[in-house]
Amino acid sequence: SLKTGREKYFPRRLLEAAMAVQLQKGNASVESDRVHILNAIVDADDLDAEPPKEHEQYTKLNGILRGRMANGALRNGIDAGLDETYLSALGKDLKVFQFDASNCDAFTPALAEKLADALPITLEELTLTGSTLTSLPDKLKKLTKLRTLNLRCNGKLESLPEWIGDLHDLKKVSIAENKQFTYLPHSLTGIAKKH
Repeated sequence: SLKTGREKYFPRRLLEAAMAVQLQKGNASVESDRVHILNAIVDADDLDAEPPKEHEQYTKLNGILRGRMANGALRNGIDAGLDETYLSALGKDLKVFQFDASNCDAFTPALAEKLADALPITLEELTLTGSTLTSLPDKLKKLTKLRTLNLRCNGKLESLPEWIGDLHDLKKVSIAENKQFTYLPHSLTGIAKKH
């Protein structure tokens, strides 16, 4: 895709720095802005007070930022053989994950299993396109909060697993343009009737 081609040349050192972000250590052009922002993040009563050096809200927001950056840069990391670094940076608070595996020979079933293992249970939307997978990794069944599953254009995907019906929050599944697709599990009909 155009996005994948554009991101291919993005400097890896900047991507890796972004995946280690600690917003509480960031700078602002105006110091009072930094103080106000950090205090707003921790829901402080006094926005002008000295913000805490560490806070659970910083940790949570840092995790979300790192996860989004890792998601956006994952293809770059896989192509460079650094998939472990990028997968571990996905964190535990990600809600949306999108990955286009088009023309990515390194995206094997084994790597798909690693990805499924790394995805957080908080995920609500999953898009996986352009892969050569014939089936979905079983580790995806842990994504019980999943609402949308987009599996368009996976040229060798043959079916969805029966456990897909156990994802009770699932409302939308897209399997368009999967030329080898032959089987839709009965468990999906129950989901369709609920929603």
